[in-house]
Amino acid sequence: MATISAEDHSDRKSHGWKTAFVNIPGATAADATLRYPIWVAPFNVEMGEVALINSTLVTGHDTNYKNINLIDGGAEGAGTSELANIDLRATGTVNLDVGKTLLFDGILGAGDSIQFMTAGDILEIEFEQGGSGVLVEPLGVQITFRHANLSS
Repeated sequence: MATISAEDHSDRKSHGWKTAFVNIPGATAADATLRYPIWVAPFNVEMGEVALINSTLVTGHDTNYKNINLIDGGAEGAGTSELANIDLRATGTVNLDVGKTLLFDGILGAGDSIQFMTAGDILEIEFEQGGSGVLVEPLGVQITFRHANLSS
């Protein structure tokens, strides 16, 4: 017979990358700027990736568009620090393709710097309207993070 012993594998003790996944409702074309709180840092963290998981193509347009911004809302959700963004425009940036689109990448070093969040800080997704906007269907958001010692 096998013996099972207790081990502490809580998220607060282990130092590897962890992933959280949330769904957000998206934004209609007519919606003005919307901000959704999506995640609260459970402890001091280093951000790895934040990816949008999309099942419907959103084509960029130069007159009517949405910008999708990743915001560090701080402890009260009142923060305005933009960590990353995707501008859904025909010129200069991108469409929102079906599948996984990296919004922030602190792991592979794709231009985003290392970003830390303090325990209790709120991470938010903001849909910012331009012109008459564009429809963004509900999205999944994948957040990769790991414990960070911010005392040094």
